[in-house]
Amino acid sequence: TYCLSDDTLAIRAGLTRLRIRPDAIKSIMPCRDFTGWQFATSLDKLYVPYEGCPIGGIHISPADREAFLADLAERSPQLVRKEGGLVRQ
Repeated sequence: TYCLSDDTLAIRAGLTRLRIRPDAIKSIMPCRDFTGWQFATSLDKLYVPYEGCPIGGIHISPADREAFLADLAERSPQLVRKEGGLVRQ
């Protein structure tokens, strides 16, 4: 489950809980790789590298990818749309 607020992207998968500040996100890009933390249940996922992540980034798979990206871009002006994802300006 993914929940966006103005100051946090909260990720919940089973017993794992993770909170990421939007200003720590380096980018969010489409990915079909199997490396990193897998909070994604499909091959159609997004890779989220962020500052402070011990392995570089995580994979997520929001049900409505476009709505998720639009909502995050609206809440985080430093992230702009690029190549099907978001990148930090």
